[in-house]
Amino acid sequence: MLTVNYIDDESVLTNLYDKLELHEHGVSGINAVLFEEERPIGLCKMVLTDEGCEIINFKILKEKDGFAVTDFFFRTILFKLSKSTVTVLVHCADDRLKKFGFKQKGEYMAVEGDEIQFPSQCGH
Repeated sequence: MLTVNYIDDESVLTNLYDKLELHEHGVSGINAVLFEEERPIGLCKMVLTDEGCEIINFKILKEKDGFAVTDFFFRTILFKLSKSTVTVLVHCADDRLKKFGFKQKGEYMAVEGDEIQFPSQCGH
C-alpha cells in the first residue's frame, strides 16, 4: 500500500536523499515522503518562499517509478496543498501541469492551492 507522510527524521531523509541522489540542496525544507508499506521510495521536497510553496525536488526510486506511482504521489501532494491558499510553484515549463490549473508565471508554473483542479484520467 502506498502512503504519503511529512517526515522530519534526518536519518530517514538522509538515507532517502542518498538513494535518490539528491545532494545538491542537502536535507532541508518540507519533506513529503512516499512509502510503499513502510519503505520510503519517493520524496517531494518543498520550501516556503515569499512567493509561495516551491516544489524543489520530486523523485521516486527508479525501480518503483512508473506512471501510476508518480501520478498517485503528485496528486496526493497537490491534494494536501489544495487545503491551503498558498501559491504552489514548480520551476519548469511543463504542459502536463496545466490540467491541474498551473499557469506560466515568469520562470515558474504556478497555481493557488485552493484553485488546484483534479481532472480524471479518462477526461470526465
